[in-house]
Amino acid sequence: MGYLDDQIVLITAGGGGISRATAKLFAREGARLMLADINGEAAEAAAAEIRAGGGEAHAAVADALVASDCARAVRETVDQYGKLNVLINLVGFFGRGDGGVDKVSLEDWDWMMDINLKSVFLMSKYAIPEMLKGGGGVIVNTGTTAAVMGRAGSPIYGTPKAGVLSLTRAMAADYFRQSIRINAVCPSGTLTRMLTDVLRQRARTRRNWHTNWRCFGRAIRGSRPPRTSPPHTSTWLPTSFRARSPVTS
Repeated sequence: MGYLDDQIVLITAGGGGISRATAKLFAREGARLMLADINGEAAEAAAAEIRAGGGEAHAAVADALVASDCARAVRETVDQYGKLNVLINLVGFFGRGDGGVDKVSLEDWDWMMDINLKSVFLMSKYAIPEMLKGGGGVIVNTGTTAAVMGRAGSPIYGTPKAGVLSLTRAMAADYFRQSIRINAVCPSGTLTRMLTDVLRQRARTRRNWHTNWRCFGRAIRGSRPPRTSPPHTSTWLPTSFRARSPVTS
C-alpha cells in the first residue's frame, strides 16, 4: 500500500528530468499518472518506463502556454481516470536572457515570464474546477532558491519564479476552505539535461568559467515526493517553502 494509492496526478513537463523522477516516485507510491508535455515522444517514453515498472501512466501532448492545450490536458486526465486529485506544475526554463536587465531583450523577458509563471496560472486555472468537483485536491508548484534570494546574471529567471511563490500563496488562501491544498517547493540547481546543456554552453563561451558539478542535486535521486496526501488529512494552511537539493556523488 502506497500513501498515494488511488490518487490521480497530472504532471506538467512530464518528459523532463525532474518531472520524470517525480513521476517515478509517485508511481512507486501508488499514484496513477498523466504526463503532459509539449514533446509528446518524451512524455510517452516516460509513461512507458513507468508502465514497464508496474505503474500506471499515460501521456498527453500539451503546450502549457496555450490555454486550450492546458484545458485539454486536464480533460484527458479526467476522461482517462474519472477525476483529478493532484497537479504538479513543473514547466519551467533556465538559461535564457543572461546578464543584467540592461542586457535582457524584451522578447526574452516576455518568454521567460510566460514559461515560468503563465504556465502555472493556466494549468491551475483549468485543474482547480475539477478538484472542486471532487471535493478537494493538491497543487504543488515549482519555484527556485533564486526566487527568494538575489542571483547575479539571471534576473528574468528568479523574477517569474518569485511570482510563482506569490501566486501559490494567493491561491492557497483562496481555496483552502474548499480543501484544495497548494504549496510550492524551491529546489536549488538540479542537474537535468536542460541545466547541464546551459552550463556546458557557458563553459564553451565564457573565459575562466568553471562549474563545480558536486554543488548540484540530481533529479534521479530522492527519498519521497512532496506530501500530497488526501486533503482531508491536512488541517494546516498551505504555504511555500525552500528546500535545497541534496548534493550527491
